[in-house]
Amino acid sequence: YASAWGGRDHVRLRAVASDVNLPDFTLKGDFEEGESRAYAGLIDYFPRTGLRGPWIGAGVEHWKNRVGHPAETVKGEYTNWMFTVGGGWVFNLGRHVYLNPWAAGHVRMSGDDQAQVGSRIYEPPKGLAEASIKLGLRF
Repeated sequence: YASAWGGRDHVRLRAVASDVNLPDFTLKGDFEEGESRAYAGLIDYFPRTGLRGPWIGAGVEHWKNRVGHPAETVKGEYTNWMFTVGGGWVFNLGRHVYLNPWAAGHVRMSGDDQAQVGSRIYEPPKGLAEASIKLGLRF
């Protein structure tokens, strides 16, 4: 995961690139070895000044995904455009270091609603949720 952002007053523009190996329990049925590469453009709003404290945000993401199955020798691929909305809290740990717990929901706007995995069909969910804690550096 890598992101860069710039902001002023209460608004921040954020660009994100991530490459994730999905845990098998997040995949439907007995599919496995999920991979997702995502690129996002987001707008975040901070009610407080200084880009600190609580925030909410939304944007668009492009996901390029792969998924496997234990009985197949090939992986299936599918691509989606997702709408994302989320929020979190920025805790300053010093002048240049911060902690950011957050959660988001993603809903498929367009793209593939299934992937051919050998002789099997994988149907990705139309939406999903995620949460994490990020440690960040501010320059």
